[in-house]
Amino acid sequence: MGKKDVFLWNPSIRVYKKLPDFGTNLSTPLIEVKIYSLKDDSWRSVSSPPLDGVGLFGSGKFVNRKLHCANHAAGDDFDKGWNIISIDLVEWKWETVEQPCNGEEEGVLVLGVLGDNLSVLSNISHRRSDIDV
Repeated sequence: MGKKDVFLWNPSIRVYKKLPDFGTNLSTPLIEVKIYSLKDDSWRSVSSPPLDGVGLFGSGKFVNRKLHCANHAAGDDFDKGWNIISIDLVEWKWETVEQPCNGEEEGVLVLGVLGDNLSVLSNISHRRSDIDV
């Protein structure tokens, strides 16, 4: 195994698959997005996401044929400057998702799935014991 080897693992059936080389130079500063297709056993390059800051936070959540991710904006204050972006995995287009209104308060966004819906957990910084869904 090389340092750039990537594996897909299904722990419930104890099966893993070594993915083909994704051909990305990890030292380049540009954002490059590639998505692996298990059906085609190949990587697909897609346009760069509309990031407004330092990058994606947490794992993506799949809802209604779209993969949703939280994006943390640039700056020193970790509790401020969040948005949600998604990519349509049929049309391969990125979009910014409207966020629920939680007043003027800022917090850390954690995405989840509730039934067939995208959910957002918001941990307000000055109310550490409260979490809004």
